[in-house]
Amino acid sequence: LFACTLEGMVPTAVAAILLERTQRAFAQLAHAEQELVDMGVSRRSTASMGEKVTNRHLRTLVAIDRHGTETAAAQELDISQPSVTQTLRQLERIVETNLFIRTARGMLVTRAGEIMLRRTKLMFYELQLARDDIAAQFGEHPAHLIGGGPVRLAAHRHRNDGDERLVG
Repeated sequence: LFACTLEGMVPTAVAAILLERTQRAFAQLAHAEQELVDMGVSRRSTASMGEKVTNRHLRTLVAIDRHGTETAAAQELDISQPSVTQTLRQLERIVETNLFIRTARGMLVTRAGEIMLRRTKLMFYELQLARDDIAAQFGEHPAHLIGGGPVRLAAHRHRNDGDERLVG
């Protein structure tokens, strides 16, 4: 990440990519926090959400949403169901509101949960882009799945008077 030069340690191109993408990723948590404050369900604390929320919290949030139950989320994450419940409760304490409504049929996402999910998925997407950008620096071309991320991509090749371009 750093190169030793006569001027001292200087960041490499990879470090610049990583810094930019991680700043953009963590900005998503700040945006989520502001949206929750604007909704009136959370109040801004002295420590920002980004200082309290962990990767485990966010992965648990997404897994519960994807599967609709804590049990199925636990299986995906390869942890116990009580651990999923505890992690979700910790996250709900941090954001100061319920993110899901528990029903007999599973978990239903609340409006606050939708905000957190959208911002979390954007955060994870930025981190994936960081990995892709870094791989590209080394000449690797990571495979992209069409529609595989939070931003749906539908690109195809289009020919117009000999001009080949991607449209989507």
